[in-house]
Amino acid sequence: MTGSVMIGNNRVELAATLGTMLRYKQQFGQEYNDDISELNALKDADEQAYYTKLAVTGVKLIWAMAKTADESTPSFDVWTDIFEGVDIAPVMTEAVRLYTSSLGEHEEEQQADKDNDDDSEDEPFNTEKLVALCVAYGLSIDDINKLTVSSVISIMSEIASFHKTDSDDKNTEDNSGGIRKATPADIQAFFG
Repeated sequence: MTGSVMIGNNRVELAATLGTMLRYKQQFGQEYNDDISELNALKDADEQAYYTKLAVTGVKLIWAMAKTADESTPSFDVWTDIFEGVDIAPVMTEAVRLYTSSLGEHEEEQQADKDNDDDSEDEPFNTEKLVALCVAYGLSIDDINKLTVSSVISIMSEIASFHKTDSDDKNTEDNSGGIRKATPADIQAFFG
C-alpha cells in the first residue's frame, strides 16, 4: 500500500508493507503496535505525555514508511528536520490510514483470536515471527518491502493450502512439503 503526503513543501512517498514493520522495529527497538499500546495506557493517565508520545510515535511510523518507499531517505535523526514548523496531524492521519489498510483483515482476525483465546499467556505475534515465516515460505527481503502484511499472510495461507495433504488433516507427519525450519541457505537467500 503506497501513498504520499506533503510535509511542508516536500512531497514524501510512503509505503506501508511488512518492510515498514521490520524497519520500525530495527530502528527503534520496539514494535509499532507496542508503542501504540504504551500510548493507549497514557491516554487517561497523563495527557501531556500522551500527546508527546503520540507525536513521536507518528513521526517514527512516517519515517519507517518513507524509508520503505525510498531507501535513500536519510537517517531518522537527520530526516526529522523536515517537520520543523509543520502541523503533523494531517500527515499522521494519512500514515496511520495507510498502515491500517496494509494490515487488512489480519488486524481484525488477530483481535478476534485474542478475544476467543482462553490462554492469554501466549507470546504475541511479532515482526520477527512473520519475517521467519517469510523465509520459511521462500519470500525475500525484496518481497517484504513490496507486500502488505495482509498480502503476505494471504500468500502464506495459499502456499500452506498447496502443501496440505489428507495426512495433515489426520495430524500425522508428512515429509512431502509444508513448513520447515529455515536453513542458513534460506536466510542467506532472503537477505540477498
